[in-house]
Order: sequence, then structure tokens, then C-alpha cells
Amino acid sequence: MNRTRSARLTRPTGWVAELTVFAMALLAYQASRAVVIGDAEDALRNTAAIVDAERAAGVFWEPAIQAWARSHDGLVPAMNQFYLLAHLPVTAAFFVWVYRRRRPAYRVLRDGFLAANAIALTIFVAVPVAPPRLASLPGLDDTLRTVSGIDLHGGPLSGLFNPYAAVPSMHFGYAALIGGGVLALSRNRVLGSLALAYPVVVFLTIVATANHFVVDAAAGGLVMAVGVGAAAWLHAHPVRLRRPAPVTSRGDWGRVALPALGGAAGLAGVALAQGAGNQPRATANRWRSASTFSARRACTNRSAIASSSGVAGACARAASRYQRAPS
Repeated sequence: MNRTRSARLTRPTGWVAELTVFAMALLAYQASRAVVIGDAEDALRNTAAIVDAERAAGVFWEPAIQAWARSHDGLVPAMNQFYLLAHLPVTAAFFVWVYRRRRPAYRVLRDGFLAANAIALTIFVAVPVAPPRLASLPGLDDTLRTVSGIDLHGGPLSGLFNPYAAVPSMHFGYAALIGGGVLALSRNRVLGSLALAYPVVVFLTIVATANHFVVDAAAGGLVMAVGVGAAAWLHAHPVRLRRPAPVTSRGDWGRVALPALGGAAGLAGVALAQGAGNQPRATANRWRSASTFSARRACTNRSAIASSSGVAGACARAASRYQRAPS
């Protein structure tokens, strides 16, 4: 089998791994429903706090945006369908495009996307917030139910939505990632500029259908920015664990063993010098001098100290003793 055919057969393995990662992330998101669902009072209390904050800041625009959408025939039903059908397919198409056409940026965007979802899940659990359509606010209707006859809290669709996961709006977070990603990565400036229209349309849709507040959208964009920023920093500054290099070659063994043998030779020379004590003085001095020189070389070699500390220590003590010995 030639290399081209082999590469072609192994290429789908990457797709399988990536699909597995995204499937596990989706399962984790859906599993969070079991943790979050239950405390409606807390969720409505947090919703009231958001309304008060928006009114104080002058950004309680939700009733005006829904009124604007209702004033255009056919716009609200189209927004309802767009809200339900565009979110996940457009996101999937974006990641497929990045994976195939802009591979160097894929890992950073994927990891940032997953990190942002992890942050969002944490917030959903810690701070449940009901969407505007459940808050019975004047001037705001659940357009999915009143216009399109779709009840997100009953029937087969109820298991796909977290009723108290309004903050942050990951609808807008995903859209911000797609708009910014296409703008930054596309070589076609017209396409990049048009991509910025997508998060604008998503923002108008989620607010006009009373699924999110303005603050929810801002929080979703911030969470996505934090996730992608953290992923980009980690990819630029990878953590590398340093491990000691194993002794694998003959040259490595030589660097470890030779100094130890030198130390052993020094000790042997010292012993011989000891035995030469009854010989003429000049012969004993020559043995002592040679033994001390060999022991010194072994003991000053760092490899010998690192690999054979017992031998090196013994020869060092012997060398110093015979340096002090009277001739």
C-alpha cells in the first residue's frame, strides 16, 4: 500500500476524534439540566435583579426590540425558526470550515469553545436565571408559543432546553465566535465583513423572541472571549515537563562508567601505596603521587559524582588523606 493511499485511509481518524470531543461536550451540557433544574424561585429572583440593573443602566431594550419585530409582517415567525434551527448547524459548519481550511487555528478555537462552555455550565449551576419569556414582564411575550405554537417546556422539545440557563447566552457567544473567527481567518474581506452580520442577527433574534436579555448576550460574548483568550495563551505558552534523559547509547554508558572506573583505580592505587610502605621511600612516594592524581580526577568529575557517589566519595577521602600523609 503506497503512502498516499495509507494517508487517505487514516485521515478520517481525526474526524472521529473531533466528533467524539464535541459529542461529549454536548452530553455534558445536557447532563447539567439535571443539576440546574428545580429552583424556579431563585431563577426568577435573579431575573428580577437583571431587569432592575438594565433599567438603571438604561439598556432595558427588550420590549422595544420585540415591538419592532412585531411591526414587520413575517419577521417574528422567521426569527422563531432561526432561533430553533440555525444555532447548532451554523456552529458545526464553522468548525468544519476551520478544520479543513484553517487548520493551524482550529485547536485554539476548539479549546476556547470548550473552555467557554465549561465556564457557562458553571454559571448555570451557580446562578440560575429565567429568560424573559418566563418572567411575565409587560410588553414581552413568548413568541415561540404565541406565534409559532412551539412550547419549549412541554412535549419532545422540553428535554433539549435548560429553562433557567439564560445567563450567559451561549447563542450569542457561539455567534460572536463565528463572526469574529470568519472575519479574522477569511482571506475574502467581503465574506469576513458579512460574517459580522451573523452575531447581530442572533442578538436581535434572541431578544425579540424573549429568550434572552441584553445583559445575557453581553455575558455570552464575554465568556467566549475569556475561553478563547485562555486557550490562545495556553497554546502560546505550553507547559512542558522535563524528564531526565535515559542512558540509551554506548557513549552515555561510557560517560557514566569511565569516571567510576577511574575512582576504583584510584582506590586500588592507594591500597598498593599502602602496601609499598616497607619498600624504599622513593617507590612509595611514586605510588602515592599516582594514586592521589587518579583519585582527584575521578572525584572532580561531575558525572562520577552523579553516577557513582559511593566510589567518588571514598576516593575523595582517600586522596585527601594521602595528601596529608608524611612522605
